[in-house]
Amino acid sequence: DVSERYLTTAILTKSGKNHTGIVIYESIDGLLLRDSTHQTIRINSSDIEERTVLKTSLMPENLLKNCTDQEIADLIVYLKSL
Repeated sequence: DVSERYLTTAILTKSGKNHTGIVIYESIDGLLLRDSTHQTIRINSSDIEERTVLKTSLMPENLLKNCTDQEIADLIVYLKSL
């Protein structure tokens, strides 16, 4: 499950460009989208041809696949300490 806050949004612009990322700010005249490379892209509402909310996250699949149970536990402890 992915929290609604972190759902990925795909934007197709009228010029044919595709952008995928997390909407970090939205207003009546446009939005700011942060992509997987941490680039922030401003897209005007008038430039949006199609907008789709995906049920996926920007996190890579199998990110923790090669981690041991102990490494995952250590990561959780670290994140809780922040």
